Amino acid sequence: MISYSREEWYEWALKSTPSSARRYLSKLDRLFSGVRSVSSPEELRRLIRGFESDRHAMLALRNYVRFLEQTGRLRRSEAEDYRAVIPCIPTRPRPEVERSVSEEDVARAFRSIRGSGKVRRVRELFFRMLFYTGLRETEVTELISQFSPLTLQRTVSAFDPPERVALYDLEAVTIPTRRSGSKRCYVAIFPAWLADELEELRGVRVRQSTVRRDRMFQGEGIDLSLLRKFHYNWFLDNSVGRVADALSIVEFMQGRAPRTVGGRSYRANVKAAARLYDELLDDYSSILER
Repeated sequence: MISYSREEWYEWALKSTPSSARRYLSKLDRLFSGVRSVSSPEELRRLIRGFESDRHAMLALRNYVRFLEQTGRLRRSEAEDYRAVIPCIPTRPRPEVERSVSEEDVARAFRSIRGSGKVRRVRELFFRMLFYTGLRETEVTELISQFSPLTLQRTVSAFDPPERVALYDLEAVTIPTRRSGSKRCYVAIFPAWLADELEELRGVRVRQSTVRRDRMFQGEGIDLSLLRKFHYNWFLDNSVGRVADALSIVEFMQGRAPRTVGGRSYRANVKAAARLYDELLDDYSSILER
């Protein structure tokens, strides 16, 4: 028998699969809506009718069965019986054209952000922070909600970046999807003027429902996860010829490289990234001003 132990599973998932825990939680809540338990694989099969094409829902369910097995709630043979009725949906590779956005796409999407009042401000700040930092959506979400002017001040004082550039220590931000010891991106780099907006909206929780693509934009909008790749490609393309090791510096900006990439110390890498960011900031900012 499978019973839905929501809180216990979520605590386990935050440790074992932190990057997927929140998404899986919403999927499991929908699957088990109005159902306290499932007594057999056949009953589970009936439960998931209508969800078979939802890849993440099926992954969430497999994850839950693994939780039950690892915590001794199901024997291995029982877990295998339940897994056997959960469809395995392969990942469909995205064509290259779907894995990138142009400058025009980005500008158009920013102009099409809808809403009013605080909701619109949150959406615009979320978009800008993704655009300017190149961070992941989960990282930006937590940076906004945990933003501390004191941490910003200490980080800026420690590295003394150009006046127009802000640096924020990401090690001071609790990120649920971060596995202990695995995080490589240590500072967020963004325009100094954005700090005022961050402080005004400090403590705001950016909910997935608020920035969901079909709610955030008038029209099609863009997949927000693609802003990270856009940031990477733009800075790499526009850094060539300005610095000898452009690739290393841009990878350091996004946390794609270790602290000592390029044979430089961590401090030297932060300062090199901040200088390059300052040189390119006007051209990069002009994309959203179109």
